[in-house]
Amino acid sequence: MRIYLLLRDILLLGLAVCGYGANVVRQASASSCSVATTTITSASDAASFATACPTFTGDVALSTKAAGNLSFDGLVNLQGSFIAAGSGQLNSLSSNSLQFITSSVSLANLTGLKRFNFSQLQSVNTITLQGIPQLDTLSLLQTVQSVGMIQVNNTQIRSLDGFKLQSVVRMIVVNNDKLVNLNLQLYNITGLLQVQGNNPALNLSLPNLGSAHQFAIYNVTAMSVPALTQIPGQAVFIANYFTTFSAPLLQFVGGGLGFGLNNNLTNLSMPALDTVQNGLEIAYNYKMSTMEGLSALKTVKGGLLFLGNFTDITLPSLKNVTQLFNITSQQALSCDSFDTLYQEHAISGNYTCASLTDRGGIAAARNSSSGIASNSTVSTLSGTQQGLSSPAKTGVGVGVGLGGAALLLAIVLGVIYLRRKRNTKSQSADALPEADGKEIERAVMLDGNQKVELETPVAELHSGKRALAQELEAQEGDVELGRSPSSAALPPGIESRHEMPANEVPPMYSPHREEVDGA
Repeated sequence: MRIYLLLRDILLLGLAVCGYGANVVRQASASSCSVATTTITSASDAASFATACPTFTGDVALSTKAAGNLSFDGLVNLQGSFIAAGSGQLNSLSSNSLQFITSSVSLANLTGLKRFNFSQLQSVNTITLQGIPQLDTLSLLQTVQSVGMIQVNNTQIRSLDGFKLQSVVRMIVVNNDKLVNLNLQLYNITGLLQVQGNNPALNLSLPNLGSAHQFAIYNVTAMSVPALTQIPGQAVFIANYFTTFSAPLLQFVGGGLGFGLNNNLTNLSMPALDTVQNGLEIAYNYKMSTMEGLSALKTVKGGLLFLGNFTDITLPSLKNVTQLFNITSQQALSCDSFDTLYQEHAISGNYTCASLTDRGGIAAARNSSSGIASNSTVSTLSGTQQGLSSPAKTGVGVGVGLGGAALLLAIVLGVIYLRRKRNTKSQSADALPEADGKEIERAVMLDGNQKVELETPVAELHSGKRALAQELEAQEGDVELGRSPSSAALPPGIESRHEMPANEVPPMYSPHREEVDGA
């Protein structure tokens, strides 16, 4: 009996010691799975870490010495960020278990990375892929259901499609030379969608998108937005290759709306668009001769600017344009309907409608001492310019005066970006080619000191209004938008002018004005 009791006590003591030891092991394991940052250098580091910590609190950072193929199978929940930067010998990153990342995935300057696959990832706040020139597939976006921001910059990815995402705050896709297909099943973009500098054959498809707060779309060959109904912020479409842009359900733009330097664009169709709140600009789309796709447009606040080769512009529902109105065409164009709108006070602010019908067109107008080429007609009602110093200068002046002046700046930035990207040395840095090979003087627009920030061209546009206006004042001088028609005789070459009393509508822009209207 005594032997039995002794054996029992020994057994109980052993169990107690084992339990204590296990508890110590659990405490040590829990401690190692909650640190500010854990650094992974090798494949064995990654495997042991992921096995020991299904849930990790803190950031996972790869050493710049990390190389080869790293697998994080076993890690399920990362309460922090996954960071890899400058690991040039890294070939692949994968995990068949990771589902949640509370902060960000940030991969930058991974020159050897060819494969990145977190096949079970469902939720992450931010995905940033930048400087990964050998990465040609991105399968993780097919499983992610919740994300705040996505940035894909300088990769070899050929296609981004199959997304399960329904909403994103901000998405930036730039400088991906092989990207030809961008098919997003998003329903809502609460911030910015920027697509720029990718493969020229890029097809951008947004079949379900109902609302996007801001657009900055450059250099795409096709774009589809069949379900888009509103743009609460600003939208610019610059230097694209599509021949047609259609948004059949779009009704409202809360900021400015601009189409510029889209050299193949012939048809612009937004038949349901009712209101543009901060400037409408359609400029230098030289193959566009008619404008019939804005049949429901009633209100444009912040100004309207059309420059190009228009022969027919029809805006049958237009009832209210505030601040500025300028239509200038190199072709014969009737201004009668717009004169009537002005006389009926549907257009308030500076009003100009000009047709430059001689061979020289805009280029000749630039060289004309009077500012208007021969055989042209200009309708300049109260408070408008005395002729056109040049339509290029007109565009600059009107753009600054527009509440949508940011749209002009977007075109400026787009031009600078394209010139830098193409590294074209055969053309003057202060000129843009017209469709017929002539040049338009745009030195102000192509100031080499301007810097293109690819990530935020739209978000920063409004903040640049005052700086742009001051720069234009310094370089262009008097843009003549505020001159009264009664202050000088009719310039040679103007076949007709319609005038209203000069005090009918006060000038909206002065060359020495610090604040831009509509800011």
